[in-house]
Amino acid sequence: MKKILLLSLLFNTLSVLYSQKIQAPLNSCTSTIINQNNADNPVAMLPTENTLNSSYNGTFGYTVSYVNFNSITKYTDTSYNTKYTDFTNSDKTIVVAGNTYPLTVTLKSGSQNPEYFATYIDYNNDGKFDENEKITYTNIPENSPPTTISAMISIPTTAVKNTLLRMRVSGNGKNDITNGMINGTETFYVGDTKDFGIYIIDPQPDLKTEVIVESGNE
Repeated sequence: MKKILLLSLLFNTLSVLYSQKIQAPLNSCTSTIINQNNADNPVAMLPTENTLNSSYNGTFGYTVSYVNFNSITKYTDTSYNTKYTDFTNSDKTIVVAGNTYPLTVTLKSGSQNPEYFATYIDYNNDGKFDENEKITYTNIPENSPPTTISAMISIPTTAVKNTLLRMRVSGNGKNDITNGMINGTETFYVGDTKDFGIYIIDPQPDLKTEVIVESGNE
Protein backbone atom coordinates (compact mmCIF):
# COMPACT_ATOMS: atom_id res chain seq x y z
CA MET A 1 0.00 0.00 0.00
CA LYS A 2 1.33 3.28 -1.05
CA LYS A 3 1.44 5.68 1.81
CA ILE A 4 1.94 9.37 1.63
CA LEU A 5 2.85 10.63 5.03
CA LEU A 6 2.67 14.34 5.61
CA LEU A 7 4.01 15.13 9.06
CA SER A 8 4.07 18.38 10.95
CA LEU A 9 2.04 20.30 8.42
CA LEU A 10 1.79 23.74 9.99
CA PHE A 11 -1.29 25.81 9.49
CA ASN A 12 -0.66 29.32 10.82
CA THR A 13 -3.34 30.92 8.70
CA LEU A 14 -5.17 32.57 11.56
CA SER A 15 -2.07 33.94 13.24
CA VAL A 16 -0.71 35.24 9.93
CA LEU A 17 -4.07 36.78 9.11
CA TYR A 18 -4.23 38.61 12.40
CA SER A 19 -0.62 39.71 12.14
CA GLN A 20 -1.30 41.18 8.72
CA LYS A 21 -4.42 42.95 9.89
CA ILE A 22 -2.68 44.49 12.87
CA GLN A 23 -0.23 46.14 10.49
CA ALA A 24 -2.81 46.93 7.80
CA PRO A 25 -5.38 49.75 7.83
CA LEU A 26 -8.26 48.75 10.05
CA ASN A 27 -10.85 49.26 7.36
CA SER A 28 -9.49 46.06 5.78
CA CYS A 29 -10.57 44.00 8.79
CA THR A 30 -13.52 41.66 8.49
CA SER A 31 -16.45 41.10 10.81
CA THR A 32 -14.68 38.04 12.23
CA ILE A 33 -12.27 40.43 13.92
CA ILE A 34 -14.33 43.50 14.73
CA ASN A 35 -17.95 44.36 15.20
CA GLN A 36 -18.49 46.41 12.06
CA ASN A 37 -21.76 47.82 13.37
CA ASN A 38 -19.80 49.51 16.15
CA ALA A 39 -16.55 50.00 14.27
CA ASP A 40 -16.67 53.77 14.13
CA ASN A 41 -18.97 54.50 17.06
CA PRO A 42 -17.42 53.60 20.40
CA VAL A 43 -19.88 53.85 23.27
CA ALA A 44 -17.56 56.22 25.15
CA MET A 45 -18.29 59.13 22.84
CA LEU A 46 -18.61 61.68 25.64
CA PRO A 47 -17.05 63.79 27.01
CA THR A 48 -15.93 65.45 23.80
CA GLU A 49 -14.97 68.91 22.59
CA ASN A 50 -18.05 70.47 24.14
CA THR A 51 -17.84 68.79 27.55
CA LEU A 52 -14.13 68.46 28.34
CA ASN A 53 -13.12 71.75 29.92
CA SER A 54 -9.76 73.47 30.37
CA SER A 55 -9.24 76.85 32.02
CA TYR A 56 -6.38 77.66 29.63
CA ASN A 57 -5.87 76.59 26.02
CA GLY A 58 -3.13 77.84 23.75
CA THR A 59 0.64 78.22 23.72
CA PHE A 60 1.26 77.48 27.38
CA GLY A 61 3.76 74.65 26.94
CA TYR A 62 1.93 71.97 28.95
CA THR A 63 1.51 69.24 26.37
CA VAL A 64 1.37 65.57 25.42
CA SER A 65 3.11 65.85 22.05
CA TYR A 66 3.83 62.21 21.16
CA VAL A 67 1.90 58.97 21.70
CA ASN A 68 3.05 55.52 20.60
CA PHE A 69 1.03 52.40 21.40
CA ASN A 70 1.41 49.30 19.24
CA SER A 71 0.77 50.60 15.68
CA ILE A 72 -0.43 54.03 16.83
CA THR A 73 2.18 56.78 16.37
CA LYS A 74 0.96 60.35 16.78
CA TYR A 75 2.92 63.60 16.91
CA THR A 76 1.30 66.90 17.93
CA ASP A 77 2.54 70.36 18.88
CA THR A 78 5.01 70.54 21.77
CA SER A 79 3.89 74.00 22.92
CA TYR A 80 0.20 74.38 22.07
CA ASN A 81 -2.22 72.57 24.38
CA THR A 82 -5.66 71.70 22.99
CA LYS A 83 -8.34 70.78 25.51
CA TYR A 84 -9.58 67.85 23.36
CA THR A 85 -8.77 66.14 20.05
CA ASP A 86 -10.57 63.00 18.83
CA PHE A 87 -8.28 60.61 16.92
CA THR A 88 -10.47 57.56 17.66
CA ASN A 89 -11.25 56.73 14.04
CA SER A 90 -8.11 58.04 12.37
CA ASP A 91 -5.54 56.51 14.76
CA LYS A 92 -6.41 53.03 16.05
CA THR A 93 -4.80 49.67 16.62
CA ILE A 94 -5.48 46.01 17.43
CA VAL A 95 -4.11 44.37 20.58
CA VAL A 96 -4.46 40.84 21.95
CA ALA A 97 -6.09 40.13 25.30
CA GLY A 98 -3.55 38.87 27.83
CA ASN A 99 -0.59 40.44 26.04
CA THR A 100 1.53 43.37 27.21
CA TYR A 101 2.43 46.40 25.10
CA PRO A 102 4.64 49.45 25.68
CA LEU A 103 3.00 52.87 25.82
CA THR A 104 5.41 55.73 25.11
CA VAL A 105 4.51 59.41 25.43
CA THR A 106 6.34 62.73 25.37
CA LEU A 107 5.35 65.34 27.98
CA LYS A 108 6.35 68.95 28.42
CA SER A 109 5.71 71.31 31.33
CA GLY A 110 5.63 75.08 31.53
CA SER A 111 7.82 77.36 33.58
CA GLN A 112 5.60 77.58 36.66
CA ASN A 113 3.93 74.21 37.23
CA PRO A 114 4.50 70.46 36.80
CA GLU A 115 2.77 68.48 34.07
CA TYR A 116 0.55 65.59 35.16
CA PHE A 117 -0.36 62.71 32.88
CA ALA A 118 -2.89 59.83 32.87
CA THR A 119 -4.24 57.30 30.38
CA TYR A 120 -7.49 55.34 30.51
CA ILE A 121 -9.05 52.66 28.29
CA ASP A 122 -12.81 52.05 28.43
CA TYR A 123 -12.30 48.29 28.66
CA ASN A 124 -15.96 47.51 29.43
CA ASN A 125 -17.26 49.93 26.76
CA ASP A 126 -19.82 51.46 29.11
CA GLY A 127 -19.28 55.04 27.97
CA LYS A 128 -17.26 56.26 30.94
CA PHE A 129 -13.75 55.88 32.31
CA ASP A 130 -13.59 54.12 35.69
CA GLU A 131 -10.63 54.38 38.04
CA ASN A 132 -9.82 50.70 37.52
CA GLU A 133 -9.47 51.52 33.80
CA LYS A 134 -6.58 53.90 34.45
CA ILE A 135 -3.62 52.20 32.78
CA THR A 136 -0.83 54.62 33.65
CA TYR A 137 -0.14 57.96 35.34
CA THR A 138 2.91 60.08 36.18
CA ASN A 139 4.16 63.66 36.30
CA ILE A 140 7.22 65.72 35.41
CA PRO A 141 8.48 68.84 37.27
CA GLU A 142 7.97 72.41 36.15
CA ASN A 143 10.17 73.84 33.41
CA SER A 144 10.85 70.40 31.91
CA PRO A 145 11.72 70.16 28.20
CA PRO A 146 9.93 67.48 26.12
CA THR A 147 10.44 64.33 28.20
CA THR A 148 9.72 60.81 26.93
CA ILE A 149 8.36 58.23 29.36
CA SER A 150 7.24 54.62 28.87
CA ALA A 151 5.02 52.12 30.67
CA MET A 152 4.05 48.52 29.99
CA ILE A 153 0.30 48.02 29.52
CA SER A 154 -1.25 44.57 30.12
CA ILE A 155 -4.52 44.00 28.26
CA PRO A 156 -7.11 42.25 30.49
CA THR A 157 -8.78 39.11 29.19
CA THR A 158 -12.11 40.37 30.55
CA ALA A 159 -12.19 43.42 28.22
CA VAL A 160 -14.87 43.79 25.54
CA LYS A 161 -13.58 42.14 22.35
CA ASN A 162 -13.82 42.94 18.63
CA THR A 163 -15.28 46.41 19.21
CA LEU A 164 -13.77 49.86 18.92
CA LEU A 165 -12.88 51.06 22.42
CA ARG A 166 -11.67 54.50 23.43
CA MET A 167 -8.22 55.19 24.90
CA ARG A 168 -7.99 58.63 26.52
CA VAL A 169 -4.54 60.21 26.92
CA SER A 170 -4.52 63.36 29.07
CA GLY A 171 -2.05 65.91 30.33
CA ASN A 172 -2.72 68.74 32.76
CA GLY A 173 -0.55 71.55 34.02
CA LYS A 174 -0.41 72.33 37.76
CA ASN A 175 -2.88 69.75 39.15
CA ASP A 176 -3.14 65.98 39.22
CA ILE A 177 -5.72 64.56 36.81
CA THR A 178 -8.91 63.45 38.53
CA ASN A 179 -11.52 60.99 37.30
CA GLY A 180 -13.92 63.92 37.09
CA MET A 181 -11.60 65.69 34.63
CA ILE A 182 -11.35 62.56 32.48
CA ASN A 183 -15.14 62.21 32.43
CA GLY A 184 -15.90 65.90 31.89
CA THR A 185 -17.41 66.81 35.27
CA GLU A 186 -14.38 68.78 36.47
CA THR A 187 -12.16 71.31 34.70
CA PHE A 188 -8.53 70.84 33.65
CA TYR A 189 -6.21 73.74 34.49
CA VAL A 190 -4.11 73.56 31.31
CA GLY A 191 -5.48 70.43 29.67
CA ASP A 192 -4.27 68.51 26.63
CA THR A 193 -6.46 65.45 25.97
CA LYS A 194 -6.45 63.06 23.01
CA ASP A 195 -8.56 59.98 22.24
CA PHE A 196 -7.40 56.95 20.23
CA GLY A 197 -9.13 53.75 19.08
CA ILE A 198 -8.37 50.28 20.43
CA TYR A 199 -9.65 46.91 19.24
CA ILE A 200 -9.01 43.94 21.56
CA ILE A 201 -9.07 40.41 20.13
CA ASP A 202 -8.67 36.97 21.69
CA PRO A 203 -5.37 35.11 21.25
CA GLN A 204 -5.20 33.09 18.05
CA PRO A 205 -3.70 29.62 18.56
CA ASP A 206 -1.12 28.13 16.21
CA LEU A 207 -2.76 25.14 14.53
CA LYS A 208 -0.53 22.09 14.06
CA THR A 209 -2.06 19.23 12.07
CA GLU A 210 -0.71 15.80 11.15
CA VAL A 211 -2.18 14.49 7.90
CA ILE A 212 -1.83 10.85 6.73
CA VAL A 213 -3.09 9.87 3.27
CA GLU A 214 -3.23 6.21 2.33
CA SER A 215 -3.93 4.79 -1.12
CA GLY A 216 -3.51 1.54 -2.98
CA ASN A 217 -2.59 -1.90 -1.60
CA GLU A 218 0.55 -3.21 0.03
